Amino acid sequence: MAQAETNVIYAGGHVAGQGAVYYSTNYGRNWTRTTTSPDDTVFSLAVDEEDASRVYAATPRGVFVTSNRGVSWTRLPTGNGLRSVVALPGSPDTVFCGGGSGVQVSGDRGQTWTSMNQGLTSTRVTCLGFGPGRLVAGTADAACFAWQFGTGVGNVSVPPVEEDRLTLRPSLGSGVLEMCAPASIGRVARVRFMDISGKVALVVRPEGNVSSVDARALIPGIYFVEAEGERGRAVNRVLIVRQRR
Repeated sequence: MAQAETNVIYAGGHVAGQGAVYYSTNYGRNWTRTTTSPDDTVFSLAVDEEDASRVYAATPRGVFVTSNRGVSWTRLPTGNGLRSVVALPGSPDTVFCGGGSGVQVSGDRGQTWTSMNQGLTSTRVTCLGFGPGRLVAGTADAACFAWQFGTGVGNVSVPPVEEDRLTLRPSLGSGVLEMCAPASIGRVARVRFMDISGKVALVVRPEGNVSSVDARALIPGIYFVEAEGERGRAVNRVLIVRQRR
């Protein structure tokens, strides 16, 4: 269902062995098949909450997107074997997809994607959804995984991390990250946030290995975080999203 136009509903699947997408503009009373469809079974659809004409479709050949209600579709650079696609409520630039290779995230409406499989013991993802403050992934191995989100402006989501790695937890609603760096790297002198191109976007000098890091200056996107200590370094990554009001 489109949040921008609640009367608009999309449904996908396959007809005669080909992908098919239908839409209704009157709450499901009547349906029209889109002019074209992705050329494989449509397992999942996600509608841009600000634009009811923009729809993402997860298929075995990857994620496709239309910006004209199915008149044409463009294949996005996600790879094959996708089963689910969802758009983050309140932040339509942020899209997640899942399939046989785990979970991927895009911070630019599908133009680029980054894997976020750290912490997953099964990467055969069959469905994605949102719970209270979190993204939830169901897998073919009868296991579910969750990534916790912060709430409000400047909120932050953090993938699950191992205890011996740099951990970053959102302080809900504040845009501040609670950082904990492993003792094995020594006292942390500097923490750098780098965007996916490798450009340094933010440098902070924490008070210690357990410290608060203000991330409100960062624009929405995916960042690699590097904590530099006396005896080594620890890294992780975060997704910064801004909830629109």
